[in-house]
Amino acid sequence: MTKLLAADCGYSPIVVKDTCRCDNGGVLSISDDSLFRKLPGASDINIAAFVLAAGASSRYINPLTKLRKSLRSGDVEQIRSAWDRIKEESNGQWALPVELRDLDDFLAGKKDIEQDRDFFSSILACLEVPKALYPCVLDRHSYLAVKAMEHESFKDIDLQIFACPPGFKESFRKEVEPLKCNLETSCIEQGESMSTIRFDLNGKPLIDRTSNTYSKVPGGHGSLVQTFPEIKKNFPDVDALFIRNIDNVCGTSRSVIEATQGFFSVFRGILAGIKGIRTSLKDGNFDGALQAVEGLYNVLTVNSSYKDRSDLSALTGNGKPESLLWRLLVDFFHIPFSAKQRFSNDELLDFYTRPFNLVGLVKNSGYDAGGTPVFASFDDTRIKICLETSHASEFEREMYLSNPMVATHFNPGFVIAELQEEATNYFQEQESFGLLARKKWNGLDVCYVETALYELLGNSKMANVLFLEISRDIFNPHKTLNDTKGRRLEDWLS
Repeated sequence: MTKLLAADCGYSPIVVKDTCRCDNGGVLSISDDSLFRKLPGASDINIAAFVLAAGASSRYINPLTKLRKSLRSGDVEQIRSAWDRIKEESNGQWALPVELRDLDDFLAGKKDIEQDRDFFSSILACLEVPKALYPCVLDRHSYLAVKAMEHESFKDIDLQIFACPPGFKESFRKEVEPLKCNLETSCIEQGESMSTIRFDLNGKPLIDRTSNTYSKVPGGHGSLVQTFPEIKKNFPDVDALFIRNIDNVCGTSRSVIEATQGFFSVFRGILAGIKGIRTSLKDGNFDGALQAVEGLYNVLTVNSSYKDRSDLSALTGNGKPESLLWRLLVDFFHIPFSAKQRFSNDELLDFYTRPFNLVGLVKNSGYDAGGTPVFASFDDTRIKICLETSHASEFEREMYLSNPMVATHFNPGFVIAELQEEATNYFQEQESFGLLARKKWNGLDVCYVETALYELLGNSKMANVLFLEISRDIFNPHKTLNDTKGRRLEDWLS
């Protein structure tokens, strides 16, 4: 915590050196994904959908704040005023819970709040659910339901897993059940085991007087990496997770389906190649590893517009057969590397055993805010990371992140992450990649550490990562109720 408070005052162990782009090899733009489908073993890779749906909806439902407060107070005139304002602002075009339709009739004929507490409580309850259960179209289908419909249209998915808040497993199941989709559905609660502790601004942990224990708060989406081994144990045939946010409604247009299937093809081909390298190295079959890496490296090189390659002579010696195994790690996965670094061939298996993650990036519109792919210095080594804005200094934001001509790509939350039996890679030095959140709690200024999932998965310090350019058609975030205005299910589902 002391380090993070220092970082919040200007110090950070992550120093941005450049943005990742197509013209410097940081981002790959694929011209022919069919080449990846032809790599041996690609068709055997099994991918399940994993949706981040445990987040609160406070920003999304901000226009409903006064209505919620008035419903709690029971003041009928305040309820009427708040509801009238919502109707005026939305012009009847926001996707709102169906229960709100009863407010007009009820307010017209009812005045005695003592008789009506049950009704107002039921209205309030429908407003205090996770964002996943809010309708995202005027047809009343929820974000959860639409996400399940999208998954079924992708064809390549047989299993979908939703990360939900504690106590909402059954609600999520009931929401998906009427769709009668052909996908197996599972839910994982982001509960207390994935929480972190509140501190005061001096770094002292705070005590919850009710329980007389440390005051806990959800630790951010990054804590969900803890669930990966459990998912692998429960679904051993799953090789990877296709991870998206619940509020990114991309729909099922032809362009979205093609972009998604192409993304899957690239991942499957690369992971199949890596698995071939791992198997050969484990068996001591160096020739087999070289054969596997040659096919994969050639396909990646054909699809890369960046032709400069790192000088590995100091690393392994120019011209040695094993140099291609290192070159894939350095040129495409950008493993932590410095000019002074020396590796031995015994470390090859360690590097290839790390999880492989494919991070989709869209071209920056100039108005995007969030994760940006960068090359950075960390512990005197170069790494590649999908950096959250809060991890960058003011200078770095101005120099690298604010100009779309420099920060050419943006993270829309579109990742396929390899699923392994252990997730230890993501916990090594995780503290250095923690984000300091400042909030109010019981009238106090408090802070706590949370981690961003995409910053962990898109981090070459922790995994073998490839940044891939994808179509912006897959990116339609719904951050406010206004994003649902006038939208119907037919606008999204072809």
